[in-house]
Amino acid sequence: MTAVIICYFIGAVITVIGWWHGSSSLIWGDSASVFLTLGRLTGLLGFYHLLWQFLLIGRLPLFDRWLGFDRLARWHRRNAIIALTLIFVHPVCLIVAYGSFSNVSWWSQLAVFVAGGEGLTAATVSLALFGLVALSSWLSKYIIRSYERWYLVHLAVYAGILLSFGHQLKWGGDFSQQWFVLWWQIVTGVALALFVWYRLVWPLLNYRRHRFAVKEVIAEAPGVVSVIISGRQLDRFNFQPGQFAMFRFLSPKIWREAHPFSFSQTPGQNSLRITIKNLGDFTATIKNTIKPGLPLLIDGPHGNFTLPVGAAKLLLIGGGIGITPIRALAEAAAKKRVDTVVVYSTHQDSERIFNAEFAMLVAAGRIKMISHVSATAGRLSAAKLLLLVPDLVEREIFVCGPPDMNQSLRQQLLANGVPQSRFHWERFSFQSVRSPTSKF
Repeated sequence: MTAVIICYFIGAVITVIGWWHGSSSLIWGDSASVFLTLGRLTGLLGFYHLLWQFLLIGRLPLFDRWLGFDRLARWHRRNAIIALTLIFVHPVCLIVAYGSFSNVSWWSQLAVFVAGGEGLTAATVSLALFGLVALSSWLSKYIIRSYERWYLVHLAVYAGILLSFGHQLKWGGDFSQQWFVLWWQIVTGVALALFVWYRLVWPLLNYRRHRFAVKEVIAEAPGVVSVIISGRQLDRFNFQPGQFAMFRFLSPKIWREAHPFSFSQTPGQNSLRITIKNLGDFTATIKNTIKPGLPLLIDGPHGNFTLPVGAAKLLLIGGGIGITPIRALAEAAAKKRVDTVVVYSTHQDSERIFNAEFAMLVAAGRIKMISHVSATAGRLSAAKLLLLVPDLVEREIFVCGPPDMNQSLRQQLLANGVPQSRFHWERFSFQSVRSPTSKF
């Protein structure tokens, strides 16, 4: 994590140095000059933060290993707020500055910018696209109620980046210095190249090597299916129990969308398995669109929701479909003969899945299984967990369920003396943008 933060600050400092060499003299001028230099600075830093958006969601293996998916998602959201704030402040400062220079109203200056040539018109369109993304994020809890629609709107960021890049080099007053132009081209090229490599090229290379295809779709419970995936040399497709990947099923109806699902069995099998619950537009189509023989791309594995080295005691808590990575972790822990307790919480007993598989682990004396049905026992809480697992403070605790369950248990368990370092959680929603109401 420290290395990522150092890289971020080094890039930000170099960007500020480039701005200082090109615009620092304006700071000591009149108010219009001050607004001009602030407009340049916010534009540069805004675009710099946009480049970090590509790195934070680019699924770079090093970032994934250092930070984990949840932290990357949180940093991505916070960085987006900084980037968009700077980008929207940028034109406001320039409108005030140039309006003062030309002695015209701000509205008149805005009209001049919009119609001011190819570079400025493209920048205006870019700003509108960023505004669309910002609005969609804000409305995601109320209007855009599916991952698919949210994702499609966010594709506008790519177009906004491309449109704004040419505008910067053509109109940016700080790009008169050759070294700064070269630096800007390098950091932009590297960020976009890494993004394209790991988001597009790497999954294609994975497919070329393994030829992933749907082998079977198995109904596990009402609204829940497991997808069995076949392929070549799957022993060379390495992942750790608890990790997830992005899956893109190459069906005419859904090939545009990649979705995150956890592996629900341990590696080393002659097939891969993911287990999916009907939670939205995409998952609702699984049963009718995903058929045996359908090829798919796999981008991953990702995440650090994995067993720590040397753990002596484990408490694995799964809520609803959040039992998916817990199932893989339980089997891995059983193979290592780690003292493991699994708490499986569902709203109704009929919603439970993997019953036979957990029963085999219990019968072999490898794990202890505790069922919790919230319809009769109420929501799962730290107080109930302490009764069920009195020594939980001594255990490494893994929680995967709906976000409100994760957050609630985290706060309660930390308040009951569980060290922060022993609490591991996996968010359960589309990129944690919005989440279904939990009954667990």
